[in-house]
Amino acid sequence: MKIPPYIREIRIPGVEGKEPIFPAYPESPSLGAINIFCGPNNSGKSYILKAISAILGGKQAAKIYQGCSVSINDKQDNIKIFSSGPHWKRKDTIGIISKRYERIDPNKKADFRNFSLLFFFENFDESEQKEISKILDAIEDDESKVYPCNSQHPITSLIEEMLNAQLLYRKTKGNIEFILLNETGLMVPYPEWSDGQKSLFYFILCIKYWKPNILFVDELENHLHPFLMSKILSFIKENVPQTFIATHHPHIIFSDYVDQAFYIETSEKKKSHYIGNYIKVQQQGAPKRKIETLRNAFGKLSAIYKLFDVQDRQLLKQATQIVHDADIIFYRELLDIFYPGVVSSSGKVLPDRQTLDISSMVKSSTNKEKVTILDYGAGVGRVVREFEKLGLCRTKKVEWICWEPSLDRRSNLKKTLSKSKFDYSVPESLNDIEDSSCDLVIAANVVHELTPVEFAELLLKISKVLSIPNGALLMLELHPLLHPEKYAVPYPCSVMSELLCEINFSCYHRSFNVRDAEAYCISATPINQIDKDNQKIQEIIEKYWDRIKIQALSRYHARRGVDDYFDYRNLLMDLNTISSVEAWKAGFWKKYIYA
Repeated sequence: MKIPPYIREIRIPGVEGKEPIFPAYPESPSLGAINIFCGPNNSGKSYILKAISAILGGKQAAKIYQGCSVSINDKQDNIKIFSSGPHWKRKDTIGIISKRYERIDPNKKADFRNFSLLFFFENFDESEQKEISKILDAIEDDESKVYPCNSQHPITSLIEEMLNAQLLYRKTKGNIEFILLNETGLMVPYPEWSDGQKSLFYFILCIKYWKPNILFVDELENHLHPFLMSKILSFIKENVPQTFIATHHPHIIFSDYVDQAFYIETSEKKKSHYIGNYIKVQQQGAPKRKIETLRNAFGKLSAIYKLFDVQDRQLLKQATQIVHDADIIFYRELLDIFYPGVVSSSGKVLPDRQTLDISSMVKSSTNKEKVTILDYGAGVGRVVREFEKLGLCRTKKVEWICWEPSLDRRSNLKKTLSKSKFDYSVPESLNDIEDSSCDLVIAANVVHELTPVEFAELLLKISKVLSIPNGALLMLELHPLLHPEKYAVPYPCSVMSELLCEINFSCYHRSFNVRDAEAYCISATPINQIDKDNQKIQEIIEKYWDRIKIQALSRYHARRGVDDYFDYRNLLMDLNTISSVEAWKAGFWKKYIYA
């Protein structure tokens, strides 16, 4: 399908730098592009809409709107525009079909009076679609009798869905009048509909039957609840190739349906004073304006703040509260970097997703009825407590060895496990664990906190305590981390797999998404006893650290800005990774900091 006509470029006089406006345009025939102009009153939002629609309409616009021009991708004769401004009052009558319907030609679709008549006519089956006058004459003129519209008709169905009511009609005093039957059982005739309901009904009929290529709407938000704003924006995006809306409303400015937003303000303010004579608009000259493209959420938030700084104190207070809450989030993020808490078992009846993956790998990793599992970095026993929610202790005899390097946490760990259904032990040293005594070693969310020396020691110890050849290491990590940590180097799954393979492990993994991060579980089995010494393993780990640091530096260099919370979080994460690697090389980060 060919992409319909659209505006590629707009030029407005008085704009600083004389830069044109480049609006969003449809990139496919099936999905339109929505542009919005926001800014304070008298900044020129409505003027721009009127100028563009007049130029495209060919109404001697060059004389009235001097200096304004548009560039389009097609012949101007092929463009169908619809501007809400001149026709806005018709929303009050579009839901009533006049008794003078015999004067209206339903085939003349350009006549706005026909839209409700066409819609009404299409609600009848083809077998009933005789002359429109005969259909209307056959309806009994009795205001107490109501009839349902055809809910199978796509427009009827859409209106009923949006307004959450059934659409009916009746004939009264010779006129056909639409009625809403809402969910409370109340029947509301069209004159008593809310302005929001009338606006929505009006827009749907005009867009469906006029089928404009380009739509201009001044203050779409008037009379509409935010829910209906989203509904109508969705409808516009699906049915109009290119739309321009002037608005003050945050719900529209921040809407996901909006493709491009422009903030307009006058850069030269003059005091108003009477000068004696009237000067025609086209002779007054254009005021100087700034037009800024709002490229991200921060830019939009800044624009909203400027819009409501004076005009709406209550909204400003709410905005201040939002900023305050954002500061709290930022502060908590910084606290989490330096004082990350230990994750305990959830209070839910079912185990978490990570535990389900570990359980699946435990079952597939060994066929032994008795399984000995070493939980390296056990914290306060989260893994063990989550496993208790499974039926594993009924199908296998499981013995847990829970190693925690922190003395304080080790004490709490013993208290937590005292209520466990499993057999367990909490060694005071890794040397207390016998060689070849473990079927599985679980390292859950701890390796990113280890220095290369400690990680190398862990891998050597694992190769000793695992029973060869059937023992396995289950490595669980997140990338990126959900929160930055003071000293941490998070490993992508692919990097961790390569690293383990180079140290003589065979690996396979599973992964799933958790809050915009990848949670992965690698099952790694030593091919043979690791024959490399600590220094060689440490050098391999440092090599991969350098690769991770280069990737973080590359992302930092490529970043053009911070658009939202996740951009900000990932930026902190990259800076954290770079700092951690360099802190290790400079000798500041010497050991697992929570030991």
